[in-house]
Amino acid sequence: MTALVNNAGIYPWKSFEDTDFATWKKVLGVNLDGPFLMSKAFLPGMRARKYGRIVNVASTTFWLNAPQMTAYIASKGGVIGFTRALASEIGADGVTANVIAPGLTNTATMRGVNEDIFEYLPKQQAIPRVIEPEDLVGVVSFLCSKDSGFVTGQTIATDGGQVRI
Repeated sequence: MTALVNNAGIYPWKSFEDTDFATWKKVLGVNLDGPFLMSKAFLPGMRARKYGRIVNVASTTFWLNAPQMTAYIASKGGVIGFTRALASEIGADGVTANVIAPGLTNTATMRGVNEDIFEYLPKQQAIPRVIEPEDLVGVVSFLCSKDSGFVTGQTIATDGGQVRI
């Protein structure tokens, strides 16, 4: 089985006014160019084998009112659009492309950026607790498995029920 999970991401908390072009390019470079480049590298082999799974990681902030994240939200919206378009081109070759969109996840990096958000955000979810990295594993595993062979171009929100798409 061949699967590619594009999970790299950076998220500077800056207002649009404070976001310079260098920051904009860096965020889009990591969050959107990364999945593009990795997919370019992996797709030839997947197509040759007539099998592959690509899972890109976006964010439910795309559907939320999240100020000071313009570059991040733009990049993750781009990931969703990229994945949908890619799915249309590779499905006939036995390759699927999908998106997992987590909510605010309890990681050391995120905790260091904005601790206060962990107090109120879980209260907005149907499952009112902090999202742990382990909560995302099942969805990613499914999208990487043969069981997801007829699922492509989809975005699955994994945020405890905060957004409903």
